[in-house]
Amino acid sequence: MLAKSVSQEFTVDNSSGATSEEITFSTAVASAGDNNSVGLAGTSASVTIPTGTIMKDSDGNIVTGTLTAALNYYSNEPNGTGSSELSALVCIPWWI
Repeated sequence: MLAKSVSQEFTVDNSSGATSEEITFSTAVASAGDNNSVGLAGTSASVTIPTGTIMKDSDGNIVTGTLTAALNYYSNEPNGTGSSELSALVCIPWWI
């Protein structure tokens, strides 16, 4: 599988559920010699959550406290990598 992942913990400490600052997290860029370096070709992905974003659960309820966000970045088909692995696309959860 050709992928990079990162998790970021952050705190929402007010009753409104709004973030008090901008939150940005990024996957690492593939390093030379890394088994992902060819398929990911020095790329990365990032997410920015703007200040004032209201955090809610899947039922629409405001959430507060320490939260963890995860970012998974999959390469396109691993063509040209010399790998016999299956496509990274099979790793994407079926419920998305």
